[in-house]
Amino acid sequence: MSKINAKWVPRKLTNDQKNVRVDYARVNFRAYKQQPSRLEHTVAIDETWVNLYCPPKKDQTKVWLATGEKRPSVVLKSRFGAKLILILAMDFNGICYYESLGQHEF
Repeated sequence: MSKINAKWVPRKLTNDQKNVRVDYARVNFRAYKQQPSRLEHTVAIDETWVNLYCPPKKDQTKVWLATGEKRPSVVLKSRFGAKLILILAMDFNGICYYESLGQHEF
C-alpha cells in the first residue's frame, strides 16, 4: 500500500452546471471566430485570499550549533493570521483593475 494525496478540485459541478459552462464557451468561441478583435475587449475577473504572514518552513529555522549549545526557540504566529482578499481584473493588455480588501471590509 502507498499513501497518496487526493485529487484537489475547486468544486464538484453537476452535469447541468458543466453543460452551461460548455455552452458559454461555445458562444464565446463563435463570437471570437466572427470578430477576433473581440478578444481585446474581454475582461477576466478573479479573487483570491492572500495571507499576510507565512510561517517559516522547517528548513528555514535550522541553525548551526556547537556541542552543548542550546537550541534556540522560534515563535510561530497563528497559521490563520491576518489575510486580505485580492480582486484582480485583466484584459488583453494586462491588469486593468485591482483592489484589496481586509477581512472586515466586505
